[in-house]
Formats: sequence, C-alpha cells, structure tokens
Amino acid sequence: GRASMPGSDFLCQFPNFPEANVLQKHVELKLPGDFRIGDDVICKVDQTNEHGRLAFGDCGRVIGRASMPGYDFLCRFPNFQQLNVLQKEVELELPGGFLVGDVVIRKVDFKNPIISVAAGDRGTVIGRSTTCDKTNLLCQFPNCPKFNFWAGNMELEDGPKSSASSTASTAVPTPASPAASTSADDDEHE
Repeated sequence: GRASMPGSDFLCQFPNFPEANVLQKHVELKLPGDFRIGDDVICKVDQTNEHGRLAFGDCGRVIGRASMPGYDFLCRFPNFQQLNVLQKEVELELPGGFLVGDVVIRKVDFKNPIISVAAGDRGTVIGRSTTCDKTNLLCQFPNCPKFNFWAGNMELEDGPKSSASSTASTAVPTPASPAASTSADDDEHE
C-alpha cells in the first residue's frame, strides 16, 4: 500500500514484519522466468498490430507486470511505450551483450580454493549472475558446473548462438568433481 512514513515509497507486508515502509530500490518484483524490472531484453519475434511493429532483434526493457491476462510482463520498445509480452518472445540481454547459450572462451586464468578455469577454456553462458553484480555472467565450464564470472574476461567462440533453447546443444559436459559443491552465489573478483 501507500507508505505511512515520509521518505518511503510504499508499504509492504513480510512474514515476520506485517507493516514495513520501504524504498523501491530495496525490493524487487518477481516476474516469470527470473526476469526483473529494468532488464534489457531482445525481441525474438516479428509482430505487427494497430499500435505499431515489433521486429526480431529490437531491444527493449522490462517495465512491469503484464496488464492483460495471459501475458508475462510489460516491456518498452522503440515503437511501443508499453507492450504485454510472453517470456518466450524475448530473451535477456546479459552483460557484454552475451546471451544464454553463447559458447565463450575464457581470456584469463581464474583460480580459487575450489575451482580453476584456465585462459582458453571453453564454456557456456547459462544465465545472469546469481549475485547483485550486474557485470557478471553465470557460466558453466568443464571444471566448474556453475559460477559467476566477470563478462570482461569472456569472449564469444564463434558469435552468438542466441536463445535459451540452444543451451542444451551447446552445453559443455561437466565431469563429477569437487567443484560440484561450488556455490554459484560466489563471484570472480578482479
């Protein structure tokens, strides 16, 4: 509801706190498919309606919950101030322009007490960072099933594979190893 204290944006209810005045920057709206308000997305369909045209490859931004039943969320695109979209119609643009399913080559060595990834190792982008660091990607490498790496230390193998549906065909096999216990909630620190 409406904030009851000056300086707060709205009133929220949490399991252990029935009335909390909060700032918008301190909470996050849960949207389908792990999308978040403010995420940059790329359109995967061509669509024309009475309000305009949306083309494959158009860049947009998630701006909120869907305003119509049957859709997943609202996006803003160059030709649309607000457009209800389905999750399958867009894909997340990740740091560095990478997409889920892109095959990447590591540019520098990385080692911590649990895992190591060498310069030249081939891996797959499997999603956004699981931490708040928006410069990181969640990647999978042969010795590392899931870890957040800085996008600046990755390069595309042969150009974008573009689309979450290609993840299965480009995934790098992951052997059983002690790295399997590595938490994806850790980050590479440069």
